[in-house]
This record gives sequence, C-alpha cells and structure tokens, in this order.
Amino acid sequence: MKHCQWIGRAALAAALLFSAPLGISAARAADGEERAPWIVGSTLMNPLTIEVFKHLKQRAPQLPDPRIDSRGTSKGITDFCAGTGADTPDVVAMSRRMRGGEFETCTKHGVADIIEIQLGIEALVLTVSARDEDFALTFDTLYRAIAAELPESEEFLPNAAETWNDVDKSLPKTRINVILPSSALGARGFFDNRFLQGACREMHAFKNIFEADERVRQCTNLRKDGHVTELGVPYDTLAVKALENAPRGTVAIMPLRFALDAGDKLKMLRFETTIPNRENVSTREYIGTRPIYYYVKRAHVKDYNGVGLVPGLREFITEVTRESTFGDDGYLVPFGLVSMPERKRAEVRDAALRLKPMVR
Repeated sequence: MKHCQWIGRAALAAALLFSAPLGISAARAADGEERAPWIVGSTLMNPLTIEVFKHLKQRAPQLPDPRIDSRGTSKGITDFCAGTGADTPDVVAMSRRMRGGEFETCTKHGVADIIEIQLGIEALVLTVSARDEDFALTFDTLYRAIAAELPESEEFLPNAAETWNDVDKSLPKTRINVILPSSALGARGFFDNRFLQGACREMHAFKNIFEADERVRQCTNLRKDGHVTELGVPYDTLAVKALENAPRGTVAIMPLRFALDAGDKLKMLRFETTIPNRENVSTREYIGTRPIYYYVKRAHVKDYNGVGLVPGLREFITEVTRESTFGDDGYLVPFGLVSMPERKRAEVRDAALRLKPMVR
C-alpha cells in the first residue's frame, strides 16, 4: 500500500507525493514533539489539498510541513474514526458526505467533535475518447448496459446486451465498454448511489424487493463478463490512459476536473439532456453532482492559547474557507473545484471558524 510522507516546500510547489511507511509522525509525537498536520482520505482530492497547503505555507512559513496519505475515502474515514491522539489522522478528505453510520463509528471511538467543511461541488461525468462519436445516455440506458441482471416481468435475467445499440436503437453499434472507479474509491460510492440507484428507483421490479439492503445489492450488481472495467488509484491517470487506448464506444466515468484536465484527449457526453460544464454543475442543473468535504478533529486543533495537539490545523481551516481559496475566483477553481453559492460559502466559513461540531 502506498502512502505519502512529509510534504515539504519543494514537494508542495511541484505537487509531488512520495511513498512512506505509517507511524513516522506518530512516533515523533509520542516522544513529546508536536507533529505536523496529518491528512488522509480521497485520492481525488489530493491536488486540492496540496494546493491549499502550498498557499498556507506561503502565508505562514513557520508552520510544519503536512503529511498527506493517499488511501481512498473508505480507508481514510476508517483511520480517521479510529480514535483521537497523536497516532491518528487529524483531517479526512472525502469525495462525499460522511454517512450516518460512519459518524456513529467515530463517536463510539471517542471522535465526538468533528468540524465539517464543505469545500465545494464536484461532478461525475461520462466521457469518451476525442476520436469517438458523440452519443447521449440516461440513467436507464447506462444501467441497462452495465447491470449484471435486468428485470423482465417479475424476475431478473442475465444481461445479454453486447452493443450500445442493443440497449437503445438510437445508440451506436459499438461494443459496450465502461470504465468505473473501484469500490474502494469515494467516486464509486457516489456513482452507485446517484447513477445506478437513480435508474433502479424508476423500475417497478425493484419496488417489489422488500428488503432495502437486497434492493441495493441487486441494483449495484454489475457485469463481470468483460463489459465493465474497475480501476483503482491513481484513478485519473489510469482512466484517461485506458480511454485513450480503448476501442470505440468505451465510456469512462470520471470527476469533472479530470475530464477538463484531459483537454483534447477526450470529450464529455450528454447525460439526461445535459452536457456538463462548470456553470450547470454549480447550479446543480447537471444531475450528476456531489459535494466534497474536509472533516477535522476538533480535539486536535490548537486553541488561541496554543493548547492542542497539532499546530497548523486552525490555520488550515482558515485557509480552506477563504474566498480566495474556495470562492468563484479562488485558486482551487483551476484545479477543478466548482464553487458553492456565496450564501452557502458564508455559512460554511462561519461554522468552520467557530469550530462548530457537526450534527447528524
């Protein structure tokens, strides 16, 4: 498993991540030293996190260099909720909101006061290679292309569709190939919840499944016959490369900022009547949007008297919620962040600066 070590000034400027074993910062803190901020979680948010700390170090060069671990949202929240103290992370970056069950786990392990900071909005988009033809998909057509089983009358039968045209006669006669984030990534959880279950909710057969857990299992059960490919980290690099080398008709699901970063290598498809862009993502007109978050342990934040475990966390909270960071013209916008409306940003900033614990 790869993790990130200390992110020094040169590394911050170059936005580089290095591998290192766990326990370095914890060991130093155990010897009585104050340790640097320790951030875990979403790999998809790494570019944003690095940029925030680069600007923070420019404002306050005396602060210790951060440590950023690439673990994915699921592993990150597990470690974050393990407890408080020097051997546990201070911040988890999440490409979705913390779930109620995760909050309960945190509370059971003594992580009671958590500061929730919504950084902005992200979107999952459907992309194809720039050389491919344009076509439009919906919740229904995407689901019928990749589900392992499809409802027929009152039963579910194996999906026999080989081409997009088999799903809908308006679609091209190219083989169905879909690239998805692996189940360990937060983007996959959002895809399952919004895209797959968004389709299933409109199908009568799923309403006949009484148990909610069984409905979800049936709905999110995808093909394993070569039509669906799951990729891990770093998902952005792997997905773009796979799409470049894939046959025509291959669709890759990816965050909006990665699609924008890829430039002329790929193009976004129309989904549910809308081709995504920054404007319709910000207004949530595009249906495939999600908020992205930082969660901070209040118990680790130094107070104004200098009492607390980790120097730099309060400054991190201030930096993240500046207008120059997450506002309409903030420095994170070129990195793919879509800003929230001004009123929402003010609410987030007020709660974060007051270190107000979240309530679920």
